[in-house]
Amino acid sequence: MNFKQKVLHKIASIIRSSNLAKYCSLNNDKRKTTPFKLVYFCGDRGLNYLNASLISVFKHWKELPDVFIISDGTSVSTIRGGLVKWPKKVDIILWKECADYFNANGNSDLFKYACDELWGKKFAAIIYCAQKFPTLYTDSDILWFSYPNIDTTSAKPVLKMCEDISYCYSENMIEALNQQKVYDIKPLNAGLIYASGDFSGFDGWKLLTKYLKTNPDNRTEQTSFAILNNYFNPTEFFKLSEVIIKVDDEYGLRYSKTQFPDMLARHYVNKKETTFWRDFLFMFFRK
Repeated sequence: MNFKQKVLHKIASIIRSSNLAKYCSLNNDKRKTTPFKLVYFCGDRGLNYLNASLISVFKHWKELPDVFIISDGTSVSTIRGGLVKWPKKVDIILWKECADYFNANGNSDLFKYACDELWGKKFAAIIYCAQKFPTLYTDSDILWFSYPNIDTTSAKPVLKMCEDISYCYSENMIEALNQQKVYDIKPLNAGLIYASGDFSGFDGWKLLTKYLKTNPDNRTEQTSFAILNNYFNPTEFFKLSEVIIKVDDEYGLRYSKTQFPDMLARHYVNKKETTFWRDFLFMFFRK
């Protein structure tokens, strides 16, 4: 790592630890409430990212969402205490409430998957929320640059992921469930998902949840969502031009919005320590 790279990492660390979010006043400016809830899966280690993500929403959305946070096990009081003051409703629950819901409704396989695997907790949380209300799930390391115009009127189940730069799926799972057709569509990423409805109508649902119970790993969650996206609406996903995933500008100094003026959001995978906080700093000082 050269001198410039060390300096950028240091600056990014300072921005992150300074918690600039506490200096933002997110007043209730009477914007309408979105027809969907904005959902996060998060713990205490991701709170700075979550706050920055919320500020990007406040700065760039024409309507503001109610927020629903599922904790990874961090106490609800810790998350609420570290959260920016959001002008709309905020609900925070523990992941186990989602898992217990499926266990009580006869799906012990999904319950076990959530208990045994971190990303199984996220999977159960999103499936749970989608059954309750139109859900726009976002990882906390996503910044928003424009309002997502989402159709929430469909009576059928909808699961819409975002395009990825490569296929990052569980090969063993795809083979075991005979779901090679997921490769007929673009590679998909589970960092941003619009989901609404009950997905147990998937004709391989029981086999899928049984596999998740017995073979949990860190790629089965994304693979499961891709299988469901392919089944329910294979032509619908957020395109890479809308939700940017980019890994070659770790030490770049340009604001992403100047490079991609029409983008909706950016998901800062892998190299996020410098790129996320660089873009947030630009955003923070802009109107």
